[in-house]
Amino acid sequence: DRVHEVASLQAKQEAMQRQILEIDRQLEEQSGEKRRLDAEWQSLWTACQIFPRTPPEMRVWLDDLEKLRERVGRLDLLRQKAGEQEQTRKTQIQLLNQQLVELGKVASKSEALETLLLECEDFAQQLDEIKQQREGLDRKIKTLQADLESLRDDHRLAEAALETWRAEWRDLLERFGLQEESSPAEMADFIEKVRELFAKQGEAEKLRIRIEAIDEDAESLRLQVAGMAANIAPELADLPVDDAVMRLNSLLSENRSRQAERQQIEEQLVQTQQEIQDSKATIRSMAGRLDSLSVEAKSGNHAELEEAERRSALYLEVKVSIDSIEQEILETGEGATVTELGVETEDVDPDMLPGRIKELSNKIEDELEPRRTELAETKGRQEKELELMDGSDQAAAFADQAQAILAGIHSDAERYVRVKLAGRVLRDQIERYRKENQGPLLKRASEQFARLTLGSFEGLMTDFTEKDEPVLAGIRPDGGRVHVAGMSSGTRDQLYLALRLASLEKYMESAESMPFIVDDVLVDFDDKRSEAALSALAELAENTQVILFTHHSQVVEQARRLPAESQVQVHEL
Repeated sequence: DRVHEVASLQAKQEAMQRQILEIDRQLEEQSGEKRRLDAEWQSLWTACQIFPRTPPEMRVWLDDLEKLRERVGRLDLLRQKAGEQEQTRKTQIQLLNQQLVELGKVASKSEALETLLLECEDFAQQLDEIKQQREGLDRKIKTLQADLESLRDDHRLAEAALETWRAEWRDLLERFGLQEESSPAEMADFIEKVRELFAKQGEAEKLRIRIEAIDEDAESLRLQVAGMAANIAPELADLPVDDAVMRLNSLLSENRSRQAERQQIEEQLVQTQQEIQDSKATIRSMAGRLDSLSVEAKSGNHAELEEAERRSALYLEVKVSIDSIEQEILETGEGATVTELGVETEDVDPDMLPGRIKELSNKIEDELEPRRTELAETKGRQEKELELMDGSDQAAAFADQAQAILAGIHSDAERYVRVKLAGRVLRDQIERYRKENQGPLLKRASEQFARLTLGSFEGLMTDFTEKDEPVLAGIRPDGGRVHVAGMSSGTRDQLYLALRLASLEKYMESAESMPFIVDDVLVDFDDKRSEAALSALAELAENTQVILFTHHSQVVEQARRLPAESQVQVHEL
């Protein structure tokens, strides 16, 4: 078995050696074939001037090359479209400039289509205004022409009436015995003189009747005065009527005054008696109250209660003074509470108030005091005039009224000073708040506005209208000012967004951030300004969450093209 196994192994060994030789031969042949194929493979890539790798790798490379060729083709197509768009833009700019020149306006020097469109929009608005003015003038001309025709008809009718009047005028002159050449003015003078004659006759008759009535009244008055003097003061019977009337009037005034004094004294007497009775009752009541207070205060007599009463009176006096000061502060504060006024005046410099008070005091001395003196002098003159009157009680009423007016002037002057001082302090605080908050806010809003308008505006500033009212205005690169009313709707939306972004940034500097939610805020923005607005919102998103609702796919595509660090999340609803 072992010999047979050795023989078998030797036979296998020989077979394997022959197989190895055959494999070596085939390997040599395959190596030569490989070298030939490698040479052919490299020769195929010689035109490309690259060193080829294995066919599988080069197949992937060919696939990538085919994709690159497609992209290059699309790029060439896009470049061609971009060139066509640029040519269209230049053509549109030329057409717009040509239209501007034909309409009598200087062609724009700007090469930006947006700037030219803004200028054309402004010019078109001017043309619309001119058109409206022209239409209004045309309507006015038609109205005037219609009025002219109506006036011509009236003129013809007036000429016919004039001829009729002239015939009647000549007939009237003949009746009055005047010449035909007499003018209407001469006829009017004649009629006026006749009218004056009749009027004078009527006045003479009235005067005659009035003189007779006056004589009758005088006789009646003389008889009445004589009878009254005989009954009241016989010593006045021999005086003339005028003197007797004056003396009787004087006696009447004296009697009225004495009667009023007597009545007043009687009323005071009754009131005094009542006060005496009330005082006695009060004394009895207060004595009992003092006894009770003495018991409560544990004092031996009523004298010890004086100190307690003094302290109580002092407390009430201080309390009334505090209430009066608080009431005066509330009246001056125009509705604000004492706490609110205290908060508002925390930043007021007390050192400035004496100077302001001194200024108002000087104003009182220089303006109000001379006015008060003038009114006092007027009052004195009026009092002298009252003394010359008949002594009736109306003079006293006027004097009381003058005193009341003078007291009102003093009260109004004091209130005027307090109100003016409070108004000045309030205006100073408002101005200080505006300088501290409006300046940084307006500066940041100007930066955002210039960015959102792509440099069409350089910033914002506070301007004033003809009525001296503060308004917001945009600043052009050439220094021109455009108020909000003169901006387009899209520019106004950009201004509003810039103000909101600036105010939100100002708020987040000192408070907790909050989400910023906007709904189709870019609906009136063009593509470039939409990209600028999205970039600004992306910067704001670094500090707080920004949520933008839109139904425009273009806005979504622009948002997706933002840099990766913006972390834009698009949600389809």
